[in-house]
Amino acid sequence: MHLWRLGAYRVTGTDARQVRPGWTFDPAGRDLPLFHRARTEPDNVTHLAEEVDVPAPLRRRALIRELTPPQHLVFLAGSDPALRIYLDGQQVPTTQLICRDLSGWAPPDDGTGPGPGNVAVDPVLGRITLSPKLTPGRVQTDYSYGYPGDVGAGPHDRRAILASALDLTDPPPPVDWSVRVARYGPLVPGRTVTSLADALRLWNARTDQAPGRIGMIAVTDSATYTEDLQVVIPAGHRLLLVAADWPAVDPAAPVSGLDVLPQSARGLRPHLAGGIQVTGTGGAGCEFLLDGLSVEGAMEVQPGDLGSLVVSDSTLTAGRVTVSGNPHLAVRVMRSVLAGLTLPGVPSLSLADTLLYDPALAVDAADARADVQGCTLFGSTLARILTAGNSLFCGPADIGQVQDGCVRFSYLAPGSRTPRRYHCQPKDPAAADRAAPRFTSDRPADPGFGQLAPSCPPEITTGADDEGEMGAYHFLQQSLRLANLTSQLTAYLRFGLEAGIFFAT
Repeated sequence: MHLWRLGAYRVTGTDARQVRPGWTFDPAGRDLPLFHRARTEPDNVTHLAEEVDVPAPLRRRALIRELTPPQHLVFLAGSDPALRIYLDGQQVPTTQLICRDLSGWAPPDDGTGPGPGNVAVDPVLGRITLSPKLTPGRVQTDYSYGYPGDVGAGPHDRRAILASALDLTDPPPPVDWSVRVARYGPLVPGRTVTSLADALRLWNARTDQAPGRIGMIAVTDSATYTEDLQVVIPAGHRLLLVAADWPAVDPAAPVSGLDVLPQSARGLRPHLAGGIQVTGTGGAGCEFLLDGLSVEGAMEVQPGDLGSLVVSDSTLTAGRVTVSGNPHLAVRVMRSVLAGLTLPGVPSLSLADTLLYDPALAVDAADARADVQGCTLFGSTLARILTAGNSLFCGPADIGQVQDGCVRFSYLAPGSRTPRRYHCQPKDPAAADRAAPRFTSDRPADPGFGQLAPSCPPEITTGADDEGEMGAYHFLQQSLRLANLTSQLTAYLRFGLEAGIFFAT
């Protein structure tokens, strides 16, 4: 029995990133292998499963065979093809597509192409080149990328995590101010704008600045926004920057409570090609929440008095989250992928189901009481007090006060200085090499980033407090699901047959 552990995540209407003489499907400009999503076979089909029926990388050879005349579409057929390309809003027909190795960014009509196509695609590198006679102002794509689970920015269902991040009460508080952001319209004056900077200008120009207000900026598409954001949170205010299809309500009319927001938090993956600077002036009750966005730059909290910073289901592809001069700030990060945290003077830090990567220092929070649950940290960790569970500290952890706190069911790199440990790995120096975690990939741009490899020792794959795996994908419960499957296989086999489990790479 073959099992595919990577999911194919479908994004639509994304802006391709112009790099050198071509474009990348990834809006951050990285080489990204394209995937095709699994398809359910009709009930009347009796043939064995084929490549198109599983979530797997889209191969060059398969796409070349499909695009060679006379075309017989398989991966590009139906209402959910593996990829689409749009030039200035018009879909490129499959007769104009060719597939080739674009490691050298060769244009499609340089005399070496297999046909008359004007658009060349490389599904392995996620690259696009156009014929010189094509000069579009906008290149957009629909495609799928591979990832181990619902972590970071993505089109997956974020409703439950967002509801947890919002700390909804019963009844939920109302949204006092909201605006939609859609890069390509349609525009509704005062309700829909085309840039995040315009939305922030409307936020700053509000007539009602009384404390206790909740404002929301809803990004309603998966476009790329090339801008740097300056966010100011007045005293007692709460601002949410969320990828969600929020309705364009009249600001003067009564609006729904926050419980409506999680219902629309899915299907979108907007990208910010810039950074975010946040300034708070009100201490407790002054909050900024980021949910569902991919951010290319850093997130900086400027000197001031911000009370709370919440990052959920978001990805910072290159920049760190840095804070300076906010003595009452509480930082919460949930289901996110970050390039690291620099939090001097921050008293409180909470991490859950999160991946942090920095070869040197993943978490720099020497003044914080840190709570780390179900996380994978590539790099060192500094904190004042640490409470952790089901986590992988792949770099040394240096905790200031070891008399307080506890680390449970976690892996700690050799040389770590932590409070008391309970069922942690390695249990002794002799087991350090054998009990070390192994990953499918430790590169953030790879589909298998942070996923435990099949060769990972059982001390890690079943070492959590519920006998699940340690790390950011603990919530998937893959080891328990595998054990349940294995225990049931024999009941479905004919006498004399044996079954084995094979992970597809």
